[in-house]
Amino acid sequence: MKVPFRKLKHIHHISDIQIRNLKRHREYEEVFNKLYEEVKKNPKNAISYIGGDIAHSKTEMSPELVDQLSRLFKNLADICPLVIIAGNHDANLNNPNRMDVLTPIVENLNHPNLHYLKRTGVYRCADTNLVVWDVWDKESDYIKAKDVKQDGTNVVLYHGTVDRSETDLGFKLPSKVKMKMFKDYDLALLGDIHKRQFIDKEETIAYCGSLIQQNHGEDIGKGYLLWDVPKRKSQYIEIPNDFGYYTINIDNGKLPDLSDLPKKPRVRIRVSNTKPAQLKRVMTQLKKKCKVQESVITRVDGLSKD
Repeated sequence: MKVPFRKLKHIHHISDIQIRNLKRHREYEEVFNKLYEEVKKNPKNAISYIGGDIAHSKTEMSPELVDQLSRLFKNLADICPLVIIAGNHDANLNNPNRMDVLTPIVENLNHPNLHYLKRTGVYRCADTNLVVWDVWDKESDYIKAKDVKQDGTNVVLYHGTVDRSETDLGFKLPSKVKMKMFKDYDLALLGDIHKRQFIDKEETIAYCGSLIQQNHGEDIGKGYLLWDVPKRKSQYIEIPNDFGYYTINIDNGKLPDLSDLPKKPRVRIRVSNTKPAQLKRVMTQLKKKCKVQESVITRVDGLSKD
């Protein structure tokens, strides 16, 4: 792949964006604008990399999705070279004859800085080998570090579950992709698991987590990892979001500490030991603090009565 530099210094490691066909586009646009500003802080000798699940609905595409996805790719590629790989949400993996969501957008943009690394292979980026393990291939087909013949830093780009990776709820996931498969690779930049985490003690094999909170099961703070390739180190870059999924536990008619409450939350409210009049008063207080986008109230005890 052609890039305008000889040595790769930084990789902006982004993943699991999951743009919907119609919902949350205003929220996503606000976050994307903040993302562009962060990438602009380190544009030289750098690439942006999106590790799959860029869209949400597999092969279903609305005009609004095409528009937002096209602008995301163009705006990032205008700053520095953009590398993307496919995730399971970007294609129908059960029907390889169907075109994936990303291909027609990439081909129509025809941007010289946009590189869709669709298939398993070794792609030379300046002095670095980007080694893609694609979502269509079997684990047995993935390239081992000893089979990479070119000199330079070797970086795995993979969308999928690594054995013993952890979900936001703390579950350890099984997978045929084991730690030993990363032996002798310098870095592995992963997508698919939405919880930001390192798989190894050296912190060179990492999920950057989802760019934008997807549901109540995920933490509020989201962003991406900025990698210093020569140093093999990463820095977490948080991308603020005025929207968010937020759970509030109301007990004895009192609001808890809401210091991290987003400005425009989708709230899930769990109520206990609280009378209807108290709940009404608390909800009034809440709506003065923020612009509630949607709310679901659940009683976690018996119904209280006045």
